[in-house]
Amino acid sequence: MKATELLREDHETLRELFERLKLSRDREELLPTVEKEIRIHSQVEETLFYPAVREVDGAWVDAALDAHQQVEELLEDLIDAVEEEEEFERIVVDLETHLNVHMDEEEGRIFPQVDERLEEQLDELGSQISQMRSELEEEWREAA
Repeated sequence: MKATELLREDHETLRELFERLKLSRDREELLPTVEKEIRIHSQVEETLFYPAVREVDGAWVDAALDAHQQVEELLEDLIDAVEEEEEFERIVVDLETHLNVHMDEEEGRIFPQVDERLEEQLDELGSQISQMRSELEEEWREAA
């Protein structure tokens, strides 16, 4: 599967998780899954996808890395606020907004450019992403 297709699937997973998180009464149970999916997705993008994309749009990659840092900070705030309902709900909205802006830009602006300019590399990059994702998921299972 192409790298951009795999990353779109990750984005859809994150969108669904945030819908569930906003509606969930048992956020302590769902939050570890949200954390895992965000961290694995970010690591895969930063390690494999963004280095390839840098040749397409280096300035955008720099901005995306900044966006990942903001998401990381909000995720930490969210984890810290799990016991404080109003603060938790506020951070969920902020984090979801940051993620959606970032994912929408990737899907609407970057993925089409990458699909066109890196077409020959996308299947191999997709295989690498899939392999890394599997390894990281295994690490999360072992750490749990």
